[in-house]
Amino acid sequence: MEVGYTVGEKGESFPKEAKFDTVICLTLLNTADDLTALSNFREVLEDQGRAIILVPCGPWLYGSLDEVLAHHRRYTRNS
Repeated sequence: MEVGYTVGEKGESFPKEAKFDTVICLTLLNTADDLTALSNFREVLEDQGRAIILVPCGPWLYGSLDEVLAHHRRYTRNS
């Protein structure tokens, strides 16, 4: 098993020579550029790979804890 840490929106932090069967992301909202982060995940996933992404939901719940954690947004099912 290979485990590593990367910065989602910084493609240069991803090991481009390696492919992974699973990418786990626990703090996607801490980046303003979430679409670039998702694209970078896709680049390092094997063809049938999985991305497991934990994100807070409910923009109407955005509050002081989100601000302290530097979240940029909360998601809806459609976003």
